Amino acid sequence: MGTMTIGLASTAAGAAVATDDSGAGSIHDGFANGDVRRYGIVPNDLGSAHSNTLALKKLCSPEISSEGFSGRLRFPNTTGVDTYYFDDIITFRDGISLDLQNATLNFTKNAPDPHAQNAGFIYAVRNFRLENGAIEVHFAGAGAGQGSAIAIGSRNAAGTKYFPNHFDGMLPRPQGNVIIRNVRVTSDNPSAKLILALGGLQNVSFENLLLDGTGVSDGIYYEFGWETNAPNPADRETSHARNLRFVNISAHNIARTNGAAAIGANGAYNVLVDGLAVNGAYSAVSFGTGESLFYRPASNSDDTGAKRNIQIRNLVAQNLAGTAVELTGANPPSGGYLRTLHLGPSAETDLLDCAIDGFAIHAAAGYGIRSSAGRLIVTNGRISHCQRGIVTTDECTWFSISDVAVIDNTGIGMQIGQGVNIYDPPREKIGLITNCFVAGNSTSSPGANPGITLARCRSVLIENCRFGFEPAHDGRLEATQGCAIVASGPDTFDIRCVGNYVAGTARNALAYVLLGAGPNGRGCSIEHAGGIATRQGLWGDGLHQLETLAFASNIQPDCQTSDEFLVTATGAGEFAIDSPLNPVYGRRITITVRNSNMGSMGNITWHSVFRMATWTNPVGGHCRSIDFVYNGTSWIEVGRTTLDVPN
Repeated sequence: MGTMTIGLASTAAGAAVATDDSGAGSIHDGFANGDVRRYGIVPNDLGSAHSNTLALKKLCSPEISSEGFSGRLRFPNTTGVDTYYFDDIITFRDGISLDLQNATLNFTKNAPDPHAQNAGFIYAVRNFRLENGAIEVHFAGAGAGQGSAIAIGSRNAAGTKYFPNHFDGMLPRPQGNVIIRNVRVTSDNPSAKLILALGGLQNVSFENLLLDGTGVSDGIYYEFGWETNAPNPADRETSHARNLRFVNISAHNIARTNGAAAIGANGAYNVLVDGLAVNGAYSAVSFGTGESLFYRPASNSDDTGAKRNIQIRNLVAQNLAGTAVELTGANPPSGGYLRTLHLGPSAETDLLDCAIDGFAIHAAAGYGIRSSAGRLIVTNGRISHCQRGIVTTDECTWFSISDVAVIDNTGIGMQIGQGVNIYDPPREKIGLITNCFVAGNSTSSPGANPGITLARCRSVLIENCRFGFEPAHDGRLEATQGCAIVASGPDTFDIRCVGNYVAGTARNALAYVLLGAGPNGRGCSIEHAGGIATRQGLWGDGLHQLETLAFASNIQPDCQTSDEFLVTATGAGEFAIDSPLNPVYGRRITITVRNSNMGSMGNITWHSVFRMATWTNPVGGHCRSIDFVYNGTSWIEVGRTTLDVPN
């Protein structure tokens, strides 16, 4: 086959089809323009890895020439199992498309490279496409300086040799316009990512990928960029990705160490994850807090108003060592650079509007879903055998959870209001939990953990949910989950439980519990309750039950168990009625004192918390009742029977 050398000629960057061989070295006649064999790159020869690398660099790398080949570069697969071998990082100019044609590109590195940490063997920043084949990465040793399989975008103040202008403000805008699709990516470097993305990227799509990590630290990981330079990172303005798509991705064998995720991102917004299957990782999806440590959006270019809209659809995740889905914005950092650590009353967090629709999460050592997003929507899914099902922090001030099954988790089913508190003062939450099945949770400590807990909530509707297992519906009794719903202060108001069915609780736990004193609990109610445990622990405007208190020298009502109490004096000894347990502001109780058929009763000492007129004991065979309402400090008498009533 004859060869020839051509001179360098300019080709417009970003052209859809290669029109000549500009920038190439030797040309091998007989192969079409854009066929890598034309430029001396040969398949199925491990000994050609170095020469293949040099040839591809000369053809495509901006390190050698800023102008030259552009368009579609093909790796023919004539045998059906062709592999092209390379041995170094290769950067790509704008406007190049790699079509692997079902061939494999194999990259092997035998020594650490100090420039590789924020790079990949295939490395581009914009106007780039990679499709239809496999990328395999092998290392002679593990550790830093090994690099990722693929890298997109640039962000590094160190001035490494790859794309050296690493501040977005110095780069032609925008980084991005990248598609990676129909590719299998594998790597055996446990210290790197399969795909690394950095900087202020826009319009990047990952589609139909098989990610096999063999223990890599992340499948696909994105991190924010620096818009401007400054010696101290705290003084730099940040840039953030917009319009990222992750579609039809399967991830296996990602590391199970802290933070490793199939898809991870810090500082990316307007993101869609649609069709993700994960088996083996620390997390399936993790939008974490690291970005917030440097969160200072560029005032002149970064679209801060669009920092929201993260959607996750059609997720299947199992065999995880941490939390399956982590959607967290700013947290109080440890040694970080967040300028406004505590946000004022009118401020917004850096993460808003997240939605998760259609998911199955099984066997995660951490939580199923955890979020501090300002607004969270969770629908149509199942979480089982995790530590907790769904957890939101106090930064999640607006939530909607519907058509979700949370079953057989080791602790709480749903925890609304975990803390964190970057708002100053902390904010209350509003929300909806409807059409959910919450049962079999608290497996690690039967009876200790409820189905749902709520803290610092205002105006929450829990409607048409089912709590606990029962044989008629599930073929099993509820044996581990404690209370159905526990609401607690401070500042918890207007919790309405409407039309819920409590099939059972473990160890006779109360179905509904309202904790807190003072004004907490105003407007809370249980309405149209059903199930075998509906008359346990009711509060507010729900059903009432009469609780008989055992006759003793000291008698103490408990407002968690009832609001109507009966004391039957069976002897003539004196006794005391103590301050009721678990009082709630606005709560009204009735205490009925009955004299069994005998003579005079002993004197009753009423605790000083009862503010009442002089009490008169009923005569033998009769009773008297007295009503109190709690004002946050004392139980105030609001009514009584003035004459004896027959028993």
